[in-house]
Amino acid sequence: MAFSLEAALVVPLVMSTWLGLARTALPTYVDVRQSARLEVKALKDANCRDHLYHVQTVSAGPRQTMSLITSPQNLIEIVNLLIDDGRLLISSFSGQSGKSVVEP
Repeated sequence: MAFSLEAALVVPLVMSTWLGLARTALPTYVDVRQSARLEVKALKDANCRDHLYHVQTVSAGPRQTMSLITSPQNLIEIVNLLIDDGRLLISSFSGQSGKSVVEP
């Protein structure tokens, strides 16, 4: 590497930038890890709930956050149940068995 004015300016600048980024890397990693743990815990709680929605406090270590836990699968199952019941009632009132049979 040639010792020039550009090298004398660029090398300390690059080194200080790297040191500054390295100093903030560990706290950022810890924050991202705790956020990921909170998200996993919220999803885990959402999968074992029987409610359509539920508000609770989720905590991981010293951090806490409010979480709205929804259950879209339960909502889909309720809608499908209503649709199936509606079809069953309509077919029973119309006198059809639900299957269309073509006679020759």
